[in-house]
Formats: sequence, C-alpha cells, structure tokens
Amino acid sequence: QIPFFSGMEDIIYRGDLYGGGITYGYHWVLGDRFSIETVIGGGYARMEYDKYRCTGCGERMGHYKRNYFGPTRAGVSLIYFIR
Repeated sequence: QIPFFSGMEDIIYRGDLYGGGITYGYHWVLGDRFSIETVIGGGYARMEYDKYRCTGCGERMGHYKRNYFGPTRAGVSLIYFIR
C-alpha cells in the first residue's frame, strides 16, 4: 500500500526478497577539508511473492518468482571534514 506509486494503493505484495552483491568505491582528497567519494555496485536478487487484490478481502491474484542480476547501487558523496 504505497500511495506514491500508481496502481499500488489497492494491491498488496507479500513475500521474500534476498540476494547479494559486490560494491566498489574510491575516495579522492580535494583539499584540507573537502573530498569526493564514488560508489558503484552490482549483484543478484531473488524475489518470491504473492499478489493480493486488497487488504480486507485477501483475494490472491497469483504467485510470482523473479530473478534480477545487474546494478544495485551507485552514488557520489561530497565530504566536508569538521575539525
């Protein structure tokens, strides 16, 4: 019941999500107080879930299994050191 995604207000998903992956990051010092850090990661996720029409009625619409292999995270951080 996540209202900010279209079509998910009336549908419930219940199940398991598990996986693993690898992340690589690097840190660059820009000066005495500033630096930048970048991160990228990839991995595998396995999802097994049931889809229900509504919370009150509990009408099951189906059982699903999904596999995902690919990028899982990316980020850039600007760091300021407080002394």
